[in-house]
Amino acid sequence: MLGAALAVVLFLTIEERPTSEWTAYLRDLGVRVFVLGLSLYAVGFMVKGYGAVNEHKANALKTFRLFQESASHDGFNA
Repeated sequence: MLGAALAVVLFLTIEERPTSEWTAYLRDLGVRVFVLGLSLYAVGFMVKGYGAVNEHKANALKTFRLFQESASHDGFNA
């Protein structure tokens, strides 16, 4: 959030002159940092989702094994 605010401030307040290399560098750097941060956030979000799905699958398999064991010992089998 702070990076986005800093990027907006850089884009709006610094006037670019034809000879200002630092201004162009800071603007390019701000965009690259924002894109990199957004990419890392997306990867982190996907990893968390993958972990949650795997946890639910593991719980479902544990439940199925317990159900299968209890069904085989209930006395109604032929």
